[in-house]
Amino acid sequence: ANPDDLYRFWDKHKDKCNTPSVRLGLVLALRKLESGKVAEFLTDPDAKVATEAARAAHDERIEAALPKLAELADKSGQPDAIAYRALSANSKLGKPEHAARLAGFAARAGEPDHLRVVALKLLAEWAKPSRRDAITGITQDLGTRPATDAADAIKPHLTKIFAGSDALRGQAVKTVTTLGIADVGPLMAALVKDTTRPAGIRGEAVLALAALKAKELPAAVATALESDDVRLRAAARLAKANADLKAASDELPSLLTDAKLSVPETQALFDALARVPESKPADEALAKWLDDAAAGTVPAELRLDVTEAVKARLAAKNLKLHAPLKDKLAAIEKAEREAAKKDPLAPDRPALVGGDADRGRNIVLNSAAVYCQRCHKIDGQGGDVGPSLNGVAKDKTREYLLEAIVAPNKAIAKGYESVLLTLVDGRTVSGVLRAKDAKTITVVQADGKVVVVPKDDVESEKPDKSAMPDDVAKKLTRRELRDVVEFLASLK
Repeated sequence: ANPDDLYRFWDKHKDKCNTPSVRLGLVLALRKLESGKVAEFLTDPDAKVATEAARAAHDERIEAALPKLAELADKSGQPDAIAYRALSANSKLGKPEHAARLAGFAARAGEPDHLRVVALKLLAEWAKPSRRDAITGITQDLGTRPATDAADAIKPHLTKIFAGSDALRGQAVKTVTTLGIADVGPLMAALVKDTTRPAGIRGEAVLALAALKAKELPAAVATALESDDVRLRAAARLAKANADLKAASDELPSLLTDAKLSVPETQALFDALARVPESKPADEALAKWLDDAAAGTVPAELRLDVTEAVKARLAAKNLKLHAPLKDKLAAIEKAEREAAKKDPLAPDRPALVGGDADRGRNIVLNSAAVYCQRCHKIDGQGGDVGPSLNGVAKDKTREYLLEAIVAPNKAIAKGYESVLLTLVDGRTVSGVLRAKDAKTITVVQADGKVVVVPKDDVESEKPDKSAMPDDVAKKLTRRELRDVVEFLASLK
């Protein structure tokens, strides 16, 4: 019953019984004893063990383990069960450095937006934390803390916390308002005017001003619309529409037919059109675009934006529609299913062109959902399970790149074929075949581990499916998939 004795026993004998199941049993025992030793397993290589250690530390409020749990918020790619608790642990500990860690997490583009939103919510209620733990539902009393701790932590990251989905940007507005950060408008306006900054950052600043309903917005939009950068102009058009969606509902349908607009600008206008309130002109315009899509006359770069705008309007609650959008969209999707019988890529072809390479690069390098660099190198960084991404588009078409993501088993890159070895003792070993000689077979497993198997131990060898996970596309929105394809296609 003494947790220190229990841990010492494990530490002494772990060379003989160091398996995930044994470690999991130890974590559960330490949890029951409310021992801070569970912190030793927060970085366990087995995700189940690490997750149970996080649950023990947080849900049992084991004070000695909370600091190490809180530190995990600095490490990207954590499972949600761990990430939520790491963020919550920082809120519970409540020092200025913990507020800084939450702000840093909220600013990291590679983290899932739903987790960044949680970090911003915890900062918004920093001064007076909720009386109920959002994870366990148990009543808590964290006292009060200076709101200035959270405000000071966020200020260096203002631009980055406004970069992301509408949900993230909306929570950023609520958080900075709650914390009384008054200088956001002038800061964002200055960013828009700063021509030394990347267009992406200036565009996000314009959208932030729209979300804040800041008085600086009209001047910022005017500045951005005069830019030579199409992405900045697109952000300005979207921000202008977002500022007054009701007015935009009458203006956008005719603006969408302006041949002078760039593809990114037109895409931004479809994004805005998807969210306007009840509007007969908007619905009739989208119905016409759906007819053109069915006839194959919509530019390929815009086809996805048309259907996504319609889906958004169909999903909106209590929105009266003034055109048969549902039936027209269903006809297009039926045609895609029919085409898929001869062309499996048909439903995904709208993602071939029209993406944003910068956004795609961010997904490839930073997204915890797909974690591409675990298996692929880019600029010398990453794993060796799959081919390097540098130069991947030199002799590969966009169709090949898209297929490699949505149907990875269709064509496996030469030199990265996978094998499944069945051993004489019944165990199996699978991975990318890296080498084979008269005595051994060497494979690289999905986690990057190199395994050398004596040929005498192999009962059978057969080809295995691609090491590329077949669910990557399911973890991306269709627009994100399009952005990734655009980025990969730029790697000549």
